[in-house]
Amino acid sequence: MDAVRAAVLRALESADPQERPGLERAISVIDDECALTDSDLRKRWVLRVLADRGLDPGEYSVGAVAAVRETAPALSLVTAAQMVQEATNTPGAAS
Repeated sequence: MDAVRAAVLRALESADPQERPGLERAISVIDDECALTDSDLRKRWVLRVLADRGLDPGEYSVGAVAAVRETAPALSLVTAAQMVQEATNTPGAAS
């Protein structure tokens, strides 16, 4: 991302006034994405998996865990359950 940010900054330096707002917005988006934690990225991924399967992203369920494991078969049952629990903000659901 650093290389992408640097490239957009270089483009911003020589941008005409019409291009500047879009490039400034691009810098903002890049900065926001770089600020995400691993936990944020896992949660985003799990919620995307659940949405793609038509599952309620606010609800912990066996179906949600199964969907995550089907999408990433290398995940253990415990890991998938913990990820769904974290993403759905359901304390103790995977216990």
